[in-house]
Amino acid sequence: MKANEVGRRPLRMVLLALVVALTQLAVPGCSERDLDTLQPATAPADPIVFADTFEGGLDFAAFEFSYYDAMTVDDVATDAYAGQGSIKVTLPDGEEWAGGSFYTRGPRDLSSFNALTFYARASRSYTMDSAGFGIGINYPSDYQSEVQGIALSTEWTRIVIPIPNSSRMTEEHGMFWFSATSGGVPVTIWFDEVKFANLSSISDPRPVMPTRSLQALVDGRFSVPGTRTTFTVGGVDILVNHTANHFDYFSSDASVVKADQNVITGVSLGEATVTAKLRNVDVQGVITARVVSSITYPDVFIDALDTGLDYGSFGDGQYLQALSVDPTGGVDDSPALQITVPAGQFAGGAIFSTIGGRDLSGFNALVFDARSDQASYTLAAVGYGIGMAFGGTDNQVEIDNVALSTDWRQVVVPIPDAAGLLAESGVFWYSTGQTGNLWIDNIEFATLDASTLNDPRPVMTSATVNLDVGGTATIAGTATTFSVNGADVVVAHKPGYFTYASSNTDVAVASAGVVTAVGGGTATITATLGDTPVAGQINVTVTAPPVPPSTPAPTPTVDAADVISIFSDAYDDITVDTWRATWTFGGIAVTDAQIAGDNVKAYTGFSNPAFYCGIEFTNDLIDAAAAGMTHFHMDIYVTGGSQFGFKLVDFGANGVFGADDTEAQWNLNSGSEPPYAVNQWVSLDIPLTDFAGMNFGHIAQIVLNRANGGSVWLDNLYFHR
Repeated sequence: MKANEVGRRPLRMVLLALVVALTQLAVPGCSERDLDTLQPATAPADPIVFADTFEGGLDFAAFEFSYYDAMTVDDVATDAYAGQGSIKVTLPDGEEWAGGSFYTRGPRDLSSFNALTFYARASRSYTMDSAGFGIGINYPSDYQSEVQGIALSTEWTRIVIPIPNSSRMTEEHGMFWFSATSGGVPVTIWFDEVKFANLSSISDPRPVMPTRSLQALVDGRFSVPGTRTTFTVGGVDILVNHTANHFDYFSSDASVVKADQNVITGVSLGEATVTAKLRNVDVQGVITARVVSSITYPDVFIDALDTGLDYGSFGDGQYLQALSVDPTGGVDDSPALQITVPAGQFAGGAIFSTIGGRDLSGFNALVFDARSDQASYTLAAVGYGIGMAFGGTDNQVEIDNVALSTDWRQVVVPIPDAAGLLAESGVFWYSTGQTGNLWIDNIEFATLDASTLNDPRPVMTSATVNLDVGGTATIAGTATTFSVNGADVVVAHKPGYFTYASSNTDVAVASAGVVTAVGGGTATITATLGDTPVAGQINVTVTAPPVPPSTPAPTPTVDAADVISIFSDAYDDITVDTWRATWTFGGIAVTDAQIAGDNVKAYTGFSNPAFYCGIEFTNDLIDAAAAGMTHFHMDIYVTGGSQFGFKLVDFGANGVFGADDTEAQWNLNSGSEPPYAVNQWVSLDIPLTDFAGMNFGHIAQIVLNRANGGSVWLDNLYFHR
């Protein structure tokens, strides 16, 4: 979770200003001491987080996308449980979610405590989403824990969050965090007397991890999601969801799978079982781990995220708060993914593999169960193929507008062609914007029989494209409709699932959804999905390139000491920023070419005299005046047309674009000297006096213009004296 700065809501990913200044440290005087005998400093065992004020140099950071101004310190004594102050969290009308973490920059030793306790109340009867410890913002913790669904009233209630295994929590930064949504009704929440404690009323820990089978790679480390422990606190059961690091793990065969406390690693090919303990209490559940050379398993979420998978939110909206695990919200009261979308927000993210791509080539569908808390709910889009930081988007697939209700429904996302899914990182993603809650369970890849999944009808958008040789065009609108249990399901997907063919491969070819122009002429691109023809075609017309000069431009003979060169193999050149400025107008392209070993600039697209193209060297301005330059030289070759022009541009005394700039035009045509000529090099050697009204102290640009020959080759651009 990320934070933002108080009072500056448009900014993101910036920590809040300090709530309380850091405690100043006294610096002792120097003395002669044997540093080798000094013992490492231990973290203080300070239990107090908030009692009238913040203790021990805490900072507060609001979670990203939450209401950043929600948290204040209320110093009204009547609003405190004890003393003179309390933490006040306000969600006014129009603000849906507040959340954040209180953390220390210096660590604390929490190993002597067994619970986080605090008092809380609300301005109305209210259920707070969650609260806990272990989110250190800039200081990640392996021991994050939380309690969900905390019931509050207008009276103060003591909340106890048991710590599963505090013995390891010797250097913790995340002291307390909360997350609260308003449900569309404004609410204010107060916290007071937030502190760690050692309570005798906590007993009977019942730790659980999901029983599951998984695959792992040799040397691959895997995590255990879905770990939780139920405690009895004063006769009442409290469920704590927590990270797996609170448990110790044990392998039945350490030569296959090694379990070193909370780190589980594949050692060699084979199979072993992994069990766990919470201190001296056996953890319910067992993991059967099979170490393999490549991962081919289908599970994504069965009670918990499968091994080596992680979740990443998309870039905006209510993403970070949206996805959580509901321990009893799934099919048959099993754990399920819960997605919450407050009013006016939207949510989305992807589940992806962090330990290498999965081989999904043996499956033909992604399936999952889903329901909502509303009788009519539309899940905007869902699919696979978004691998977040690990790529994999070339295989992206989605189905849109999935209708859900309060009853469980199995959703099927057909795979157009799994043959290429040999190393897929993105195994599931979703996007939704309708207010409400939905639950997703039993996400896996499957092989459905032909009676369930059949009748593929692939399509692509027909188009007519005109390209130059070497140009490309992306095929759009690729989708396939399948019959799933007798109902049509439209799968939108990347074009790489189709196999493409060209009617003339000397003109154009297509691969992975990209058409590439090869030579002049026309061609038609068609496609198939397996053995099924794809509806639609791409008609391609490729303009043949002009025939380049057969001989290079004349070699310059001016002494190098008398030259300022922009482009020439004969001289050392200045630095040119661009040979096609961003403000170029018209379909003009420039490429580097060689003629008999001589480097030239080849321009195409000068088919309209209104088109122009800028050459800029604003970071290496030319002072032709101070250098005593008298002429500008350029060699030009055209294959047609009747005119070509250019202008020199000087940026004035300050050397930057502005009001004092000067420029002057020069035109090559039938009446110029030399005259316009085709299919031969024409050497222009123009006196600077021909550029009337122009300064020459800060020359920054050459603008090619007024050409109607289509293609132009340039060489030997320089000033000389």
